[in-house]
This record gives sequence, C-alpha cells and structure tokens, in this order.
Amino acid sequence: MGSEVQALRSKLSEHEPAAAPGRVSTKILTREVEFYQLVLGLTRVPGPRILVRVTEGRWPGGVLAPTAQASDLSGIVGEVWAAGAEAVAVNGHRIPAATEFSVDAEGITAGVFRLRPPSEIQAIRNTDGCGTLTAFAAASWTDCSRWA
Repeated sequence: MGSEVQALRSKLSEHEPAAAPGRVSTKILTREVEFYQLVLGLTRVPGPRILVRVTEGRWPGGVLAPTAQASDLSGIVGEVWAAGAEAVAVNGHRIPAATEFSVDAEGITAGVFRLRPPSEIQAIRNTDGCGTLTAFAAASWTDCSRWA
C-alpha cells in the first residue's frame, strides 16, 4: 500500500506544475493515454510469445468428447497472467486480466467476445522475467524457455 501511495504522490507532483498556471502538459496527457491504451489492449506489445491451443475431440477409449468450459479457459488465462504475461489474447481478442469468462446456450464468452472452439490463447511475456509458474502451469509447460 505504501508503494501505491508513493506512486500516486509522484504522479501528483508531475501534474501540479502543469495545473498551477492553468495549462495541461501534453507530455503528461500523452503518457496517460498511452498507458490506458496498453491496459485496455489497444496497443501492440512486442516480446517473446507463447501459444496454448485448447481443442475438443474424442480420445481413444473415451465415451464422451471433452469440451472446454469457461472455467478451463479462465484458468489458463489466469495462469498465463500469473506467469508474467504482458498481454493476452484469446482467439485474437485482447483480454485484460480481470475479464470474466462465462457460458450460455451459445457457448463461451470472454467479456463481450464470443469464443468458438478451438480456443487459442496467445500471450506475450514481460521481458523483465518469466514470472512464477504455478503447479498447473508447471504441469502444462515444462519450463519458462517456451516463452522465448
């Protein structure tokens, strides 16, 4: 919490000189717009990538064909974010970290996007490090070198 307060104080100190004479700094506003474009998934992000493809189909000896559930896709996307992703897309749609996955009669939705199988989850890694893979991700991805 202390670091968040410090970050807000720093941001305030940037804005105060521009606001004092009644004008707005274009540099500050441009930086803010770029930040929100990144957070909302409107900016292309460079870096090492990973692709997770979730397919459905019959397995030898299986009675029912397995189908991907909203919780499956949500779990994988959460694992990718937790492993240090900078940006995530499902079937070509950028997905912010707090996106809700749900299911209805027509299938799975991620936020406002309807997802049709097979689902492809693409992620771009934060170049500062791999992050920490949880047990689920570690079982699915043998090592962090797959990000590169």
